[in-house]
Amino acid sequence: MPNVKFKLQSKFLFDAVWNYGAFAAMAATGMFLNLFIAAFYGVEALGIFNQIYVVYIISSQFAVLGFHDSAQKYVSELDMEPEHLGVVSLAALVLAAGFGLLVAFAIYFLADPIGILFESEPVGSGIALAAPGLMFIAINKVLMGVLNGMRMMKHFAGAQALRAVAILLCCVGIMLFEYPPYMLGLGFTIAEIVLLPLLLYFVHPHLTNFSSFEAFKRWVRVHFHFGSRALING
Repeated sequence: MPNVKFKLQSKFLFDAVWNYGAFAAMAATGMFLNLFIAAFYGVEALGIFNQIYVVYIISSQFAVLGFHDSAQKYVSELDMEPEHLGVVSLAALVLAAGFGLLVAFAIYFLADPIGILFESEPVGSGIALAAPGLMFIAINKVLMGVLNGMRMMKHFAGAQALRAVAILLCCVGIMLFEYPPYMLGLGFTIAEIVLLPLLLYFVHPHLTNFSSFEAFKRWVRVHFHFGSRALING
């Protein structure tokens, strides 16, 4: 028992270090990105970027609709039933992909009206470029929820950090090529596309067990019921 307790404490400490490290990386990249944009484009462009970000991050909550929270909850409860991991995860992924696609299309077609609302045409143009990323971020959030539920915290933290760094590098590249500020919205989409294969690589070995189509439909209902109620948390 003492040895088991020590291992649990060591894993908790290890996971905490990775997550605090990821949080530090996210905070640092966010700070540097804001400084770079303000220095390169000016304060007005920084305002455009942050308005695009606000629309993107709020829309992403509707795109994923709490399915990532549902996946994390139920995957974490499958320690004694690993054979159900695949169908539980896949049901959440299909829901996220479907809702993510719908929200991505909606935000893309509403980009111009949103720009008018913000009294900024560049904001609308940037939102249109960020909109496709909403489908990918919905899928990625569920995959990260699965990682969290499986207590693969090193992978979870690494993915969090990678997203932030990818956005930073994309935006720096856009600045170096001297594209207009609204193009920064493309950074959100590219970052999620870059992150997706890595998350699939981490999670794929655990998605091979698929019990039955009836079980899949049942878990779709479970995730939708839980996720729609968890939306307010996002």
